[in-house]
Amino acid sequence: MNKLDDIWAKDTGETLMEHTQKALKVFTHIKEIYNVAQDLAGDNKLFEKLFISIFLHDIGKISKGFQNELRRGGRWDFRHEILSSCLCNVIDEDEEYKFDVALTIITHHKDCLELREKYKTTDKNSPAFELYEQKLEEFLESLDIINEMLFNIRDLSLTYLGYPYEKLKLPLKKEDVLDGYKFAVKKYFKILEDEDFEKQKYVFLKGFMTQCDHLSSADITTILYGDNILKKLGFKKLMYTQEKALNIKGSAFLTAPTGSGKTEASLLWALNNQTEDFKKRTFYILPYTASINAMYKRLCRYFGSDKVGILHNKASYFIYKEICEDDKQRAKIEAKKIQDQTKKIFRPYKVLTPHQVFKNFFGIKGFEQRISEMTGSLFILDEIHAYDARTTALILKCCENLKSLGAEFFIMSATMPKFIKDMFSNCLDIKNFIYMPESELENFTRHRVKVLDGKIDDYINRIIEDIKNDKKVLVICNSVSKAQSIYKILKDYSPSSRLLHGRLILKDREKLEQDIDNIKLLIATQVVEVSLDIDFDVLYTEPAPIDSLIQRFGRVNRKREKGICIVNVFSIGSEKDKFIYRNYDYVLKTVELLKGEDILTENKIQNLVDKVYENGYSVDDLKIFNETKAAFQRVIDSLKPMIEDEMNEQEFDKLFDSYQAVPMEYKLEYMEFIDNKMYYEAMGYFVPITRGQYFKLLNKNAIEYDKKTYTLFINCEYDRELGLLIDEVNDNFM
Repeated sequence: MNKLDDIWAKDTGETLMEHTQKALKVFTHIKEIYNVAQDLAGDNKLFEKLFISIFLHDIGKISKGFQNELRRGGRWDFRHEILSSCLCNVIDEDEEYKFDVALTIITHHKDCLELREKYKTTDKNSPAFELYEQKLEEFLESLDIINEMLFNIRDLSLTYLGYPYEKLKLPLKKEDVLDGYKFAVKKYFKILEDEDFEKQKYVFLKGFMTQCDHLSSADITTILYGDNILKKLGFKKLMYTQEKALNIKGSAFLTAPTGSGKTEASLLWALNNQTEDFKKRTFYILPYTASINAMYKRLCRYFGSDKVGILHNKASYFIYKEICEDDKQRAKIEAKKIQDQTKKIFRPYKVLTPHQVFKNFFGIKGFEQRISEMTGSLFILDEIHAYDARTTALILKCCENLKSLGAEFFIMSATMPKFIKDMFSNCLDIKNFIYMPESELENFTRHRVKVLDGKIDDYINRIIEDIKNDKKVLVICNSVSKAQSIYKILKDYSPSSRLLHGRLILKDREKLEQDIDNIKLLIATQVVEVSLDIDFDVLYTEPAPIDSLIQRFGRVNRKREKGICIVNVFSIGSEKDKFIYRNYDYVLKTVELLKGEDILTENKIQNLVDKVYENGYSVDDLKIFNETKAAFQRVIDSLKPMIEDEMNEQEFDKLFDSYQAVPMEYKLEYMEFIDNKMYYEAMGYFVPITRGQYFKLLNKNAIEYDKKTYTLFINCEYDRELGLLIDEVNDNFM
């Protein structure tokens, strides 16, 4: 081995020069898309430093030991990026410039904490220092090849940076090499103690550096740009709200009924706030996985599946099922590839949960990449009313920080309480508000409200009468146990009856939702409030806050083709409802207001919502909101680039989502799929349980944890029709 062309960067035989040029091709796209980053970082040489970092980042792989590992296997037992960082003294710039480059290189795989734990060189008598000296000496045996690579700087800078970079002191001599750990990592820990530490620059350097490396390693050198949605829609005429959205610059609110084209309005807003060449990234945020899956399919129809990504905790399973054919192995490989691409700066449109946004501010591994990607981007927040006080506080605080990074927001809902709108508009300085005019609102009138005095159990015969009259009947209960009990009573009265709630295993719920158009009687929980494109003739529902009820009403006469349909609201709910709706006064107030209504015209809905929430959050919810905001701000303030939180992604998800478990009766089937590496099929057996249910089952010794597969098995009866049969306590899972 005596020349640069013989140096591999990957065990595939890809050379160092080939990999470096791939990474630099990605760099050119990042430089164009995120040109605002230099101003936000306060460093007009940010991209130049990034270019030098990419150019130098893998030169440590020239070491003979590393080359032997790639070709013959075995372990080299050192970090190539440490050796690469040792070359930064060749840069003829000031100390800060060299420090920024060295830090970017040395941390592009491992964070500073791990480097300090395993590779610090401050103690000359330590094994880490001896190993470093040994590996550095081995690396410098190839000084001629190192210099051969370094002499390519001028040509590569002309091609990828746009001008010749000539500030390298060449040729490199052995005495020019510095200790990368001492020069970068040790110094960085001291800088972190400075209260005026400007961390945004390092978020960008680490985030963009890692993206360039990861994308090029995945053989991706082009980042996709967006499209002109107006041409994709092909609408002959836009609705008023859509026309307004298309002409607004900057953040905006939209309040409009379900089925009024809000999604298209949001995309038209994004179009008007795009660059001419559609470089800005667009993030579409929804509260529930089912609604995200449906929106993903919708956006794929507009933009093509290559340009749209989906992010939630079951996204890989959803993608796998979308592409799964007879060749399950091929589908598994393809699903993994698709999701790996989606997690990077590659697709211009992403549909995701808010958790996927605010986890980035908790320091989860890779947060620098994700924050960098969201810089200057466009955010569409749909169904903003659906979140509790805690989640709303997290979303709002995230938006404030993203606003400082040049992001813009389009926030929309059919039922947005005024106090929520005021909070967001004040914090994000939103001055644009879009409402549907009265003349158009009249066309969306489709419901007559009847408040029935009593509980659902008192009106079973009336529901049966509607079933016998061949109406498509929707019954909504507030808890899973109530829905299960009502289903047992009613199921035999309809030849096509089903039960839908959140405690079905994934494969059973998926099958039910696929067949939902053929169901004549559906007993459900709040899962139907959003996302499902269903259309029934009549509704019977337990009482809930006004915004939840409006969403339930929207599942009846959805397409406005049946004249005026009746939606029945019971005045009394179940005993457990007070655990589900923490401020039950909202429910009581809603019922009282609806007693005075008949035909529910759309122009009345906002007034009803504002009356129910005229005092804003309850005392308890306001306390949760303020405490969450303050605590999250402290988390954000403590965020340090190049230093990851020890909490992994799965642990983070448990803070906000339910526990995922497998009913014990499916353990053998599940483990068989795992043993055969059919992981997506195995995921079909998961069912969510709440934290309260988890600890209750734990106390009953009804939980088994498999350390090998990291799986919870629960010793509860499961019925394919009824779902998980578990004694509910404080159950608010849908």
